[in-house]
Amino acid sequence: MVTFAPRVLDIDLEKRVASFDTYPDLTPLLGGLATGLELLRQHKENCLAVLSVGPLNGFFPFVSKFCALSIFPEGPREYYIGGRFALIMKFANIDSLIVRGVASEPLTLSVEPSGRVEFSPDLQEEEFLKIGVAGRRSFITFGNDESLVDNYFIFDQAIGRKLYMGNLRRFLISASSSLKVGKPDEYKDIYSEILKKGSELEVSYSDRSSCGLCPAGCSFSKETEERLELVYSHCLVACGFASRIYENIPRIFSCLNSIGFPYKHEDLESLPEKIRYLRTHF
Repeated sequence: MVTFAPRVLDIDLEKRVASFDTYPDLTPLLGGLATGLELLRQHKENCLAVLSVGPLNGFFPFVSKFCALSIFPEGPREYYIGGRFALIMKFANIDSLIVRGVASEPLTLSVEPSGRVEFSPDLQEEEFLKIGVAGRRSFITFGNDESLVDNYFIFDQAIGRKLYMGNLRRFLISASSSLKVGKPDEYKDIYSEILKKGSELEVSYSDRSSCGLCPAGCSFSKETEERLELVYSHCLVACGFASRIYENIPRIFSCLNSIGFPYKHEDLESLPEKIRYLRTHF
């Protein structure tokens, strides 16, 4: 029986309230894209955006991005974004974020290591950068023309503008917890095996800023990513350039079991059809 249940932070900008809840019924969707699509479908009437990570974020190399989704007149929009935000979400025990409503004034929103969510009038950058635990924080700044993760990595412009119009200016998560694995010896072996597969990346190693837990620092790390043909990479949420590594069901199965998520092969094999359904039923 699968024990992992997504933990979702639901944020209402208009009411300035936030609450955590778990969604056991979303467990078979694995995470990332599929979980985000279903949350977006359930809350589409007043949802600005959903941000999601997957069960391997924070545990394995090249599983370094988060999925940003929103609904537009032409349908759902999905992008995959780098930086440290996915890693810090995982350390904060947040699998998905739902952001809804429109605030009456520009806001800075911060999630503290305790899980407390603070809504503040938009802070000056000097004050904002004092929030959180050094080395264990990540943030997104939203603008009408440009939105950035950690002042460097590009957040999708259309989704970022939508959040900006909801009067969200900055969103920070800070976390101090650690991640635990179910089978430490097996986990270490698989981690080492995957780390050696850097040659299977579709990009070359570089000296650019890397996404969380990615040693590559490739020339595309700053950019948003959209490759609709990928399924497992986008549910995990792995970098699309690591698809040769993370579109492999037996390897995914081993990774999940090593950290304590006893998924079955049928759970994974059914994902492509579930995603096709979710993308077309809004």
